[in-house]
Amino acid sequence: MFFKKLIKIIATILILAAITYAILIYTGILPSPLAIFKPHKPKVEISATFLKEVKNMSQLLTVCHYDEITVDSIENKKGSILNIFDKQRKLVLIVRGKTFAGFDLSKINEKSLLVTDTSVQLTIQHPTIIDVVVNPSTVETFIEKGTWSVYARTTLLQTAQNKLTHRAVAAGILSRSEKEGQRVFTQFFKSLGYKNVSVLIQ
Repeated sequence: MFFKKLIKIIATILILAAITYAILIYTGILPSPLAIFKPHKPKVEISATFLKEVKNMSQLLTVCHYDEITVDSIENKKGSILNIFDKQRKLVLIVRGKTFAGFDLSKINEKSLLVTDTSVQLTIQHPTIIDVVVNPSTVETFIEKGTWSVYARTTLLQTAQNKLTHRAVAAGILSRSEKEGQRVFTQFFKSLGYKNVSVLIQ
């Protein structure tokens, strides 16, 4: 009698356990045993909060190129009858400035970021010149003949900024910015716990 009662108790426990297990599988809390033999396909999803934090950076400056250039403006004006010699105005400036290259993160959208439990893939556009900084303290007047207006000086400084940009691009600032951006983003995502990080620039 004792063994029969024991067998009934064990059978009841096994039946209850089987029912509980079936319910957990049906509700998705536990995986189906058949899923073990099926190829695993990771579920890729977009983290809205994660994407918002990246976009809030707005811009990522990765490389600064320092340079020193010389720009000049020369004008010749005919003299009056009393002065038969030409009058020459000349302005030469030595300009020291910084050119910054980086990424425009405001263009990142839902298609730019793919996130799984352990992996993240970020697709961003190529870096561009973000800013050219020329402070008045870094501008030296080398030659000044005649009178020059504020507008003329400002125009000459704009010419200097364009020249600084072209020289920075020629020196490879964009390619260096691209490599640095991949390094920064990779470290950033890995610091958040992602093991596999892929940064695509296109």
